[in-house]
Amino acid sequence: MLQELDIQRATSVSSQVKRLAPPLPRIPESIFENLEVESSRSRNISACGWSCCGGILLILISFWTLGWNEATNSPKENSLVYAFHHARNASCDYVDENNNDHLIWLSCPVIASPILAEDTPLEIRATLSEAGLELRGTQLEWWVEMLQWTEVKVCRGSRKSKCIYRYEKAFRHYDVDPSTFHCATKIRSGCSEVAPAEQPQLKLAELGRPEVLHGVVRAAPDSVIIGNPRNGYLLSQDLISQIDTKAEAQLINADGAAALLGTPRDLYTDLTFNESSARTYVATPRLGDLRLRVSASRSDFVSVIGKQEAGGRLGPYVIPTIRRSEPIEWLLSGDHADLQSLLHYHSREDSAAFWRLLGIFLMWLGTALLLSPLGEAEPSCMAVLCVACFAGAVLSSLLATISATLFASLPVELFMAAIGVAAAVFAWRSYRSSRGSYYEYYYGSDVSVEMPLVAGGPYDDDDHVHWFERRLDNRCIDSSDDEDDDVGKGGLSSKGRHQGRQSRPLPLHLRE
Repeated sequence: MLQELDIQRATSVSSQVKRLAPPLPRIPESIFENLEVESSRSRNISACGWSCCGGILLILISFWTLGWNEATNSPKENSLVYAFHHARNASCDYVDENNNDHLIWLSCPVIASPILAEDTPLEIRATLSEAGLELRGTQLEWWVEMLQWTEVKVCRGSRKSKCIYRYEKAFRHYDVDPSTFHCATKIRSGCSEVAPAEQPQLKLAELGRPEVLHGVVRAAPDSVIIGNPRNGYLLSQDLISQIDTKAEAQLINADGAAALLGTPRDLYTDLTFNESSARTYVATPRLGDLRLRVSASRSDFVSVIGKQEAGGRLGPYVIPTIRRSEPIEWLLSGDHADLQSLLHYHSREDSAAFWRLLGIFLMWLGTALLLSPLGEAEPSCMAVLCVACFAGAVLSSLLATISATLFASLPVELFMAAIGVAAAVFAWRSYRSSRGSYYEYYYGSDVSVEMPLVAGGPYDDDDHVHWFERRLDNRCIDSSDDEDDDVGKGGLSSKGRHQGRQSRPLPLHLRE
């Protein structure tokens, strides 16, 4: 009996203590929800910052690429386009004075060219005269070579790590030091034998002056005539230097070597020039023997694009426009029947189209990155944005190509940049319009803001956690509800996708 009284007394005391004690503060779950929202917002801001910075950087790079292309590669392209539309076809039979100060093109035979051997040093001239060579052309270059031991290195494998060394005699226009050979002192990896140490008695640099051992002679301006021998066209120095068809002659004989270096030797002659053989005295070459190698540039037929000056002289033509371009003064060896085939050769060096497309692509990519945060809420809108930007870039390139073809005087790259930016702005406005229609359809308002989802507790009839979408009027809609777009169904109006459905109230622990 006493125990029961003690238990009842303890129970009543504990209940009184609970009533007198202040209730413990309950942390609202909205705090955690706010933390989650703030964390998500900070992540979105960070992603937005990186995307925007990357987009701005790519756009700046694209503008720099287009500007650099305008200053470096576009002048060549502009000159090609201008020459295609404005060059006149001139006759090779006579010089038409009506074409003076105009851009002309013609394909004619080379009638006269200077004898370059007369302008060489005395030693070289005597050697060439001994062989009976006049060497008419536009450029003459020669080398005095000596037979020496040379090292040949052959490497195999993917990393070229296994190498084999062998040694043979060959003519070189410089002195070779045998002490630098890989197998000079002993047999190493890749060596089958020790390298020969035999050297010529004299060094090549000791046998003559540098201008005698190697030199170049070029034709003087107006010394090359094409067309009619009586009334032909004179080529400028730049046009003459573009004749690069070469023929090599290798000349060695005892008399020639003596005249060249004053040293009698048993040498050999192997002379070939312009596909015609000369006299040949064959002997076995020995270490230290000399050879004169000659390379001459000449052509029997040339095609020229340039300005016709007074007297039939061909020189550079400067395009009379404000757009930057390079002077037109081009020559190509051989006969070309039409202007297009002649320009096709020079257009191989034109890379303006590649850099233009690269600049447009960088601009499109930068614009897409810059505007990508706007499409995070609705990926389909971002896809439309990217397609619109790409279409604008393609349209700008087409317009730039057409303008360059027709006018060849507009700042094409800047025009393309303006078109690309206009296309991006148009895509952005279309995107904003689509976002406004999206929110107006779903929420009855065109406010393009994010509608965050908040977690709610389970209802009394189930244990499922429901997610709610916060409305502008601070009401919440259960996201698990079935969507019904039928008009008039259940007495609902057609103001919007969720406007006709009653909003469920927030649970007590979610209300602020």
